[in-house]
Amino acid sequence: MIFRLLKGACTAAFVWLLRRYRTISLDLLKIHGAAYYVRGVQGVRYAALMLLVAAALVGVGVAGFLLIHLGVAAVIYDLAGSWLLAGAVLLALGVLYVLLALFALRYCLDERRWMRWTGASRLVAQVTRGGKKP
Repeated sequence: MIFRLLKGACTAAFVWLLRRYRTISLDLLKIHGAAYYVRGVQGVRYAALMLLVAAALVGVGVAGFLLIHLGVAAVIYDLAGSWLLAGAVLLALGVLYVLLALFALRYCLDERRWMRWTGASRLVAQVTRGGKKP
């Protein structure tokens, strides 16, 4: 009789602990899910803001680019009286800008920099070292 009572009590305690563990585990999963969702929303918001800033900067840059080159062409034509010289100077500036843009793209799209900026290199280091911090 006591054995049966003890067995019932152990079973009830085990079931209670199992339910409690399941509830805590589900709550923890919900918290992690919410944290990932918030991080995702922050990332999308940040990306949208950066796109707006980039669009504004491109617009200002294009306007400045056009005004500077119109001014340079006018000054060169006024000084030399030749559209050929003004065109050659504008062509040289165009080549310089293309080279600068290519260098900037190469710098910004480098995989090592993206790994460092996003923290992925730290994550890879932690995973490959068995969870130990570098």
